[in-house]
Amino acid sequence: MDLAKLESGKKGLQVMEVNLRELTEKVLMIFEPLLQEKGLYLRKEIDPDFPECFLTDPMQVRSILTNLLSNAVKFTHRGEVRLRLGRRVERQEVFLEVSDTGVGIEPAHLDKIFEEYEQRVVAREVKGKYIEGTGLGLAIVKKMVTALAGRIEVASVPGRGTAFTILLPEQLPNELIYPIPK
Repeated sequence: MDLAKLESGKKGLQVMEVNLRELTEKVLMIFEPLLQEKGLYLRKEIDPDFPECFLTDPMQVRSILTNLLSNAVKFTHRGEVRLRLGRRVERQEVFLEVSDTGVGIEPAHLDKIFEEYEQRVVAREVKGKYIEGTGLGLAIVKKMVTALAGRIEVASVPGRGTAFTILLPEQLPNELIYPIPK
């Protein structure tokens, strides 16, 4: 439903001042039991110059992080999951990076990873073991990031892990803050 709402433009943003440090702490708490159950280490890093508050849609950011962390935990069998919050001053943007030491993604699939239902193809190639999912999560994440005037990057090495980096502008375009009536 989220994907359909995003595509139709019916899912509007609720932009407000958000403390992303607090928001990420709340999201991470959801994953603590699963991380412990799987014996995974959680590493959290926050750059010292990461802004205390930031104008964004907290529900969108929460959904993005939840999806990326869920995938990181799902596809990591040993090692760690890392969440890093940082700032690129020269580009006037913040970044949220979720990385893992999991199974990784084959280079041939990286250009398709954000397409609907692609996850099923990628997951089947994980040593013959299919891990359940709809194949819509990363497509939704990309649409949410785009709706926030941001972009998403992925880097992966098969057998060594994957890193997803969400880059969001520190200053949202005015049309996102004050929607123009149609």
